[in-house]
Formats: sequence, C-alpha cells, structure tokens
Amino acid sequence: MLFLIDTYSILYRLFFALPKLSYNGIQLNSIYGISKLMIKLTKQYRPKYLAFCIDKGRSNRNEVIKEYKMNRKPTLDEFKQQIPIFYEFANSAGFMVYGIDNLEADDVIFTLTRIFKNQSEIYVLTGDKDLLQVIDDNVNVLLMKKGITDIDFFNYINFEKEFGFCSKFYPYYKALVGDPSDNIKGVKGIGPKKATQILKNIQSLEEIYKHLSPSETKIFNDNLSVIILKDYSKNLKIEINLDDLKVVYDWYKNEEFVKFLKNYSFVSILNEVEDKQLKLF
Repeated sequence: MLFLIDTYSILYRLFFALPKLSYNGIQLNSIYGISKLMIKLTKQYRPKYLAFCIDKGRSNRNEVIKEYKMNRKPTLDEFKQQIPIFYEFANSAGFMVYGIDNLEADDVIFTLTRIFKNQSEIYVLTGDKDLLQVIDDNVNVLLMKKGITDIDFFNYINFEKEFGFCSKFYPYYKALVGDPSDNIKGVKGIGPKKATQILKNIQSLEEIYKHLSPSETKIFNDNLSVIILKDYSKNLKIEINLDDLKVVYDWYKNEEFVKFLKNYSFVSILNEVEDKQLKLF
C-alpha cells in the first residue's frame, strides 16, 4: 500500500483546525497535528510506502487563466515558520518529501498514481476535492473534510453514490460550476444540480458541448485546462521507484523521531506512541 500526501493542503488544514501551540516562540500546531495524524494512519492502514508531495510551481495554469489563485490571502508567517520543522519531522520519521520543478503537488500526485497504480494499492490523503479526479483502479482518496478527524473514503463506487456521476467526469463538473477557492468562474447558469444532470447522461466530453453555446464552450475549455490534472511521467524524467518510498516499520518508535518529539516537547505524543489505539485529537 502506497500513501501519497498532499502536504501543504494537510498542513494548512491542521494549522487552522488545531489550537495554537508554541515552543520557544515558534508556532507548532501543524507539526503537532501531522505527527499525531501520521501515527494514527500508520496504525490504521500500515502503509508500506509513503511520500509527502509538495508544490514547486503552478504548472503554467496562470498562462490560461491569469486570475488563477489570485484571490488567495498571503500565507501567514505563523504557518511559514513551521515548514522547516515539517522537514525535520519527515527526516526523523524517514519519509520522502517529493516535488517536481514547476508543478503543483496535485499534478505530482496524479503523475505518481499513474506510475505506481499497477504496483501497489494507492491512497491519496488530501483536503482538496480537486484530487478526487485521481480515483482509478487501485487508486483511492481519503478526503479530510470539516476539521481534521472527519475523513471520507472515496473509490469508484462510493464516489458515484455521493456525486451521481463517474469520477472521471469530476474535472468536467468543476469546469462547469467553477471553483471560488481557486478564483475560477463557472459557466453562467450552470450550478451543481444542472452540472450533475448533464454528467449523469453522457459518455464522453464531446456530449457536454451540446449543452453549451460557443461563448460558454470557451469558458468551459479554459476552466478544464486549468482544473484537469496531468500525467507528466511520459515527458519528464522522473527518477523515483517504489522502494525509494518505503516506510520504516513502526517508524514512530525509532530513536530519531523520539528525539524530534523531545526537542519540541510533544509530551502527549511521547506518552502515546506505545498505545495500540492512539487517540486523535
């Protein structure tokens, strides 16, 4: 089993979901949260492989829609100061942090699912619904919802039960209704109900265009080119194999990680790492 973590999405969710926690003037709530969350998931799923995937660019999406993500507020210093400590956490636990130059983490994750889906069952952990489009044979999504303990499991079957259409059409849905969080405007007059009705009754992308005027088609196509994730494994040299992502058995008990917990006075985690059932927050 391979776990792919949408790193900044999860850390940012932890930052806002957990109470402030500081040590020597540095806020640590995201780091405390990711430590407990990864121990919990390790005990529950026992992943053999794991990678924390990170952004190293915007995948040229701003060239299509200039307003893409322009509504995002500046990242708070209290969050940014935790990023170097996250790398300490990952190193102490023996986890790989992986990114590809000029790509967003979503595209990195999509690429890795296409490379490894025939070698391992894959679970993608994210707080971003955009990654529901990675669902495939052997590829599942764990979607963190409200707070951080409310996690939904999605595969082909329960995605269709939840949304009413096939998961491979999810990018089309977002291209129709838009995405305010990324500053993407939808097709005027098409909301979630109408988009779902369209997608329930199609077999291919071409059938969507029957429902759109030329001007609406332009908006839809621009949105789709920004929303849809891409597999870069065929045109980029990606030097990574599954064994590079191997998880050390019971990593949370190893000397380096215990030292990390002590350095930041995560006493409650130190007291719980031996428990068979770790309480999560």
